[in-house]
Formats: sequence, C-alpha cells, structure tokens
Amino acid sequence: MKKLSKEEALNRLEENNYKLAKLLKSYNISKFNLICCGNSISSGFSFTSNTKPLLFRNENIENIFKENLIDLKRYHFARAQDNNDEHILGYLLNDTKLSEICRLNRFDLKAMKSTGVDETNIDELYPLDDDTTIKKLINDYDSSNVIIYNGATGSFLDNITRGGKHYFTHGIKRDCVNIEAFLKYIQEQNRSKGTNVQVYLCGAPSILKASDLFINTRLKNISEKYANVVYVENIPKKTLYRKENFITPDTHYNEIEYLNLNNKILEKINENYLITNMLINIDRGIYTLNTEYQLGKINKEDVQIGAREIIDLSLIVNKEKLKNLNSDFKKVLKKIKNYLINRSSYDFYYAGKSNIKESVNKYIYK
Repeated sequence: MKKLSKEEALNRLEENNYKLAKLLKSYNISKFNLICCGNSISSGFSFTSNTKPLLFRNENIENIFKENLIDLKRYHFARAQDNNDEHILGYLLNDTKLSEICRLNRFDLKAMKSTGVDETNIDELYPLDDDTTIKKLINDYDSSNVIIYNGATGSFLDNITRGGKHYFTHGIKRDCVNIEAFLKYIQEQNRSKGTNVQVYLCGAPSILKASDLFINTRLKNISEKYANVVYVENIPKKTLYRKENFITPDTHYNEIEYLNLNNKILEKINENYLITNMLINIDRGIYTLNTEYQLGKINKEDVQIGAREIIDLSLIVNKEKLKNLNSDFKKVLKKIKNYLINRSSYDFYYAGKSNIKESVNKYIYK
C-alpha cells in the first residue's frame, strides 16, 4: 500500500464511507451496527500519539450514513490492557454491558498514561450509561450487524510484560483457541436464530514479519473455517515513532495508520458483504436440512434436492449483483465450494459431498 498523507487517508475514508452506505441502501438496510471487539488495536490505543477508539476515528461515517437514511451505531468492546481473547469471549458469554467496558477503559487511560482523552470527550467516547451488550446486538433482527475483531496478542504480551511463565507461541495459541470459540458462538447463533452477523477478523500489526509468521497465518486459516468470517490483512506500519523529543518503538498504529486500517476494513466489507451474506444463508440452509433429516422430519432425498435448490437460488438471485460489484464470479463460486466441501463431513454429510460439488461446479464450468 502506498504511503498516504493524513488528508489522502481521510479522502479515501470518505469515498469508502459513501460506497458502503450506497451498498447497504441498495439492500434496503436502514439500521447498521459496527461492533468492535478485542485488543488494544480495537481500543485505538497508541503510545506515541493520541488514543481514540478505532471506529470513532472515522469521524464522518455517521453523517454520510444519515444522508443515505441509514442509522449507524458504533460500539467498542475492547481494552488497551487485560485484553487476552479469553476475556473478550467472556464479554460475549457473560453479557457484559458496554458501560462496564467503558469503565474499564477509563481505568486503562490512567494506567497507561494515554493522551487525547479528557473531560471534554470522555463521556462521548466512554459512556457509563449504555447497557448494550454484544449478545443484545447480535440478536437485533432489525439491524445488520458487523463485528470487527482484533486479537491474538493479549496472552503473548501478558506473559512478556507481567512475568508470565509461558513464552513464545503459547500465548498466541491460547488466544486463537478463544477467538475460535467466539467465532463458533456467532456462527451457531446465525444457524439457530436466523441472524446474519458477519465478522471481519483483522491481522495483527507487522513487527519485523514475526506477526505474519506466527499470528496472521493462523488467523487467516481460522477465518476460512466459518461462513460468516472474512480475514482483513494488516496494514503497513513503522517500527519507530517520534514522541515529543525522542524516538521510540510502538507495537500500535499512529493516527494515519489507524485511518488506513479503517480504510482497509471498509474496503473488505464493501468487497465481501454480499458474498458473506450468501455463504451464511447457504450454510444455514443446508445445515438445517441435514439436522431435520436426522430428526426424522424429512427424508434423505429431500436433503439432497433441498441443498441443490438452496445453492441454485442463492447463485441465480445474486449473480447480477456480484457482477455490478465487479466481483470475480468464478472466484466467489470456488470460495463457496471450498467452504462447503471442507465442512461437508462434519455438518452437511447427508446432503452429499458430490451433490454439493456438482451443484456449484455447474456454474463454474458454464
């Protein structure tokens, strides 16, 4: 990615905001929730520049969505410290209120000597009267819900900075297990409750390529296991930054880099929103048929016919929309086929692997 000035990053952000608003409006979406979860990157922490929650750095998005008659809400279930992914999973499972997360963030601001937050904006950024929870949001059928997740660094850093006994990749593996549990919960929610919650799983910032090797390869592989998850590549960052009169390293992004990350996230949503929605619907439909056969509600032939019909309907209805988005239709088909085949022995056995493969292949080889 070309290095952008702040003005260039902001201009690109405005373009991406309008593009997403137009896309959502075309699908008749009038309520949209962006839910940021995870570590200090999601919290928007910076040691060398001002701290501000990640999604709130995109300052014009609410007004742009409002122009397009879309009610946008942004939520941050993230902290600058004590943010290993077992804790983030706990926020989901324990129905932790946003007000509690904000109170913890206020503690972090003082403990980590953050700048950029004072009495003029603290109540806006970290409200103490909002009882919203992640569970409440993902059960909101009237809104489209997208989760932005940054993780896989908390346990590793806890061990390094707090005298833990587990070094090297132990902490990364520990975090990835909990990230998967979080993603499994959301996928099960989509399957059983009929929701269509999407998750955009972000790569960790590159630190001398070690993050890519030990963390991001794992995260990308995890993302491919779930119908509703899209991997977001990390963005280039510096290693050393100027703070006041000295040069210092920072594992976090600076102001322009955080704007670039927001751009990368929006670009991924614009590219993948329809495709991911398709895959969620196909996954839920075939999974439901597979279960209903085992419960004696339908026969095996119904499962196989139904699976073909679900795939046909989704691809026929969305083919033109994908073309309008300049999506590579064959690439989309291969993604859908790979996901279904990889899941077939676990979740779609009675739909038949060859049956599923043939249903998608007939569109690939047309």
